[in-house]
Amino acid sequence: MKGLRRTLVRLLQHTNSLCDMFFQFVHEEALACELAGYFYAELRDTKKAMEHFLRAHEKYHEWGAFGKCDCLFKFVERILSLR
Repeated sequence: MKGLRRTLVRLLQHTNSLCDMFFQFVHEEALACELAGYFYAELRDTKKAMEHFLRAHEKYHEWGAFGKCDCLFKFVERILSLR
């Protein structure tokens, strides 16, 4: 399980660096960052989760998905209250 976790973390790190090169649409980058945030939240790595959720929030806002921004903010609020 630890090997799989390490592999997933490395993939996410590479994904972050490739986002700007490959994503043609802002919402795709937002979704990728949001999913990475959920992944790190499951690993209880709050710092990395928050970094990804913040970037997702910025991209959703840039795209104009303000309702999604609100939902993401509420979810992050719940995560922080549980820690």
